[in-house]
Amino acid sequence: MDKEDGLVTKPKEPDVLSTVEALLRYQENYDTGFHFTDKEADLILGYMEGHGYTIGQIDGALYRGDLEDKPDGTVWEEFSMDEVIDSCCEWNYEMILDMDAERQNAANFIEFCNAQNKYQNLKQDEVVLDQLFDQTKYAVVVEKTAERLVNEFIENLEKGRDLNSEVKNLTSFIIQPQVKERAR
Repeated sequence: MDKEDGLVTKPKEPDVLSTVEALLRYQENYDTGFHFTDKEADLILGYMEGHGYTIGQIDGALYRGDLEDKPDGTVWEEFSMDEVIDSCCEWNYEMILDMDAERQNAANFIEFCNAQNKYQNLKQDEVVLDQLFDQTKYAVVVEKTAERLVNEFIENLEKGRDLNSEVKNLTSFIIQPQVKERAR
């Protein structure tokens, strides 16, 4: 808490961006590097709310608020738009895996149809989210890592190394990050 003239004041709370219009206005007023369509903004807000979060801003700085029941209200942390998009992509990926398992293990045709419909909707979301992810700082890292792996793979083959062992090395590197984060 801040002190002004001996008075204790409450720290400034972020302005909540809970509507498509508010998020688009934020995007217009502050240079975040992203320009969302109505559909993209709605998708992001839906994923955030569906996972117990909201986003807000103070003087252009973006924050993520945890909406879970907290005795002192919403807990806010500074959170970039790159992180918001990455979180939405991760949640979408996890939900796709869960829904795929549900449809594979459906007890009857109705359960299968319901799961299949949800799965297809999530896959449509994935297309939109992947396009947004491609605009994040993380996409650059993924691209550079992929480029480095390909170059190393080709170099090793040119040195006469065994194709099968190089493929195993490459796939082990690609599969390994999936434990901690979504491999793209």
